[in-house]
This record gives sequence, C-alpha cells and structure tokens, in this order.
Amino acid sequence: MNRHQQPTIEYLREENRVLREQLGDRRLRFNDDQRRRLAARAIGLGRKLLAEIATLVHPIPCWLGRVEIAGIASNANGLWMSQIGRNVTDAVDGILNGKRYLIHDRDPLFTAEFQSILAGVGVRSVKLPPESPNLNAYAERFVRSIKESCLERLILFGENSLRTATRQFVAHYLSERHHQGLGNRRQARWIRREQYNAVNAWVEC
Repeated sequence: MNRHQQPTIEYLREENRVLREQLGDRRLRFNDDQRRRLAARAIGLGRKLLAEIATLVHPIPCWLGRVEIAGIASNANGLWMSQIGRNVTDAVDGILNGKRYLIHDRDPLFTAEFQSILAGVGVRSVKLPPESPNLNAYAERFVRSIKESCLERLILFGENSLRTATRQFVAHYLSERHHQGLGNRRQARWIRREQYNAVNAWVEC
C-alpha cells in the first residue's frame, strides 16, 4: 500500500508546486467550504508535518493591537462626534488617555469641534492624505475583517443586534483569533475607521 501511495503523494506535491509557480506572488482566497475541507484534512497531520507539505496555505503574520468601539449611531453627525470626542478623552475612562496622536481619514465627521476637544487634552489630530488606505493599514485591516467575518454574514435587526454582533466579534478578534505581531511584539498607535457609518473603531497599533 505504501509503495503505491508514495508516487501518488509525490505527484500531487509536484502538481501543487507547478500550480504555485503559475500563481506567482498572488494570494489565493478560499471560501468557507474550502477552508473547512482543508482544515478537516489538516487535523490529522499536525502542525509540523503540515508546515512541511502545505504549499497553498500557511500562517500569515498578523498584527495584534487593541480595538475599541467608540460609538454606534444610525445617523452619525457632528453633534454625535463631539460627544464621542468627550467620551474618548474622559479623564477616567477615555480610550485616548495618555495618547498623543489620533490618525484618521478625511471623513467630514472629524469636525473642527471634535479636533478641538482632542487638542484640549493634548491629543493631536493627524489627517491622512486622500485615497491612502496603505497609510491606515491596521485600521483598514480590522474593518475588512469585521466586514468579511461578521457583518456581511448576518442579518441585523436594529441597533441592539449590531451592538451585540460587534461586541462579540471584537472579543473574538482580541482573545481568540490568531495574531502575530512583528517579532511577536505589540505595537502602539491609535487609528480610527468608520464601519457602515455606524461602527467607529479605534485601533492601537
């Protein structure tokens, strides 16, 4: 049996290598069914053997930071953002305590009043150039994760449903989901990104 299996295994390995060469640096994106099928086959192999034979999948280094949902509103406006500004700079519970910068996109919700509130506690508002998601990569990656892995897979019935889903995903993202920072060290900076005009997430990176 082993004599017949080994040539088959070697052929499949070589076939995978050829396919990988065809792909080049392009990353494969799997759907949920494909992930489940690969995971089911990988369970019996163990991590060490899987690392030796897998050619299409491998751990992707990820950054681990801190995610805070600063607020959720059905109709976000300048008045609401001003309240968010007061909340995040609160002397006791404010998530920007001890921080010097808030890096954010050019959303008009970052009003002059909001920036003034931040400046009052020594936090400088840093506005990114237009169309520069690469400069906001950590926040952009979190937004993509919560969209693809949570919000786009659910039918949400009202604000409470959204709050519950978001809270549970953030808990999963921080405590259960696999992450790996640069050299396994956690980095530090604050970044904000709006989710569906409803979820406002600050990321410490």
